[in-house]
Amino acid sequence: MQNKLSKPLVRDEKLAFLIGLSFGDGHIQKFPRTERLRIVLGSDKPALWKYTAKLVEDIFKKRPWVKTRKHTKAVDISIYRCGLSKKLEIPSGARKNLKIKIPQWIWKNDKFLISCLRGLYEAEASLNIHLATYTYNFSFSNKNQYLLNEVGKALIYFGFHPERREDAIRLRRKQEVESFRNLISFRKYA
Repeated sequence: MQNKLSKPLVRDEKLAFLIGLSFGDGHIQKFPRTERLRIVLGSDKPALWKYTAKLVEDIFKKRPWVKTRKHTKAVDISIYRCGLSKKLEIPSGARKNLKIKIPQWIWKNDKFLISCLRGLYEAEASLNIHLATYTYNFSFSNKNQYLLNEVGKALIYFGFHPERREDAIRLRRKQEVESFRNLISFRKYA
């Protein structure tokens, strides 16, 4: 009989979103007997951090630790579990130089890939529309080159034409910005 700590996680859109969000604003830290997933989100986006806390609870069947930082505008959402890195397929440690890859089970299902992109963009994207100059910019920024490659590859897979920068992937065409925004339901939380 499996105990609830060793049960595999349900591979669905919720988990794909959480993985994307964790790649962007999360971190898995190893301890001698356990691991911690910590996601740090802006306190100026209460709908996002409340949605994320509920999602973590739904996925792990355990209420996460939620703490608003005193001197910064951030909220920490943390959960401790054995084998988190393996279960989430997210390497532990500092993300900057890790070989981050979107898990294959996500690549095999368009809905899962869209959810993962949504998590990534909720964590690390900015959307700027300046109507006076007819300028559109939907930019995913990150210093991890492996992650930027994965995002670029996913955008191309869905028929978009991303522009690559040193630390960003951008969509600049009005029609593509609006289409992608709707595809991932950017800044809409259910």
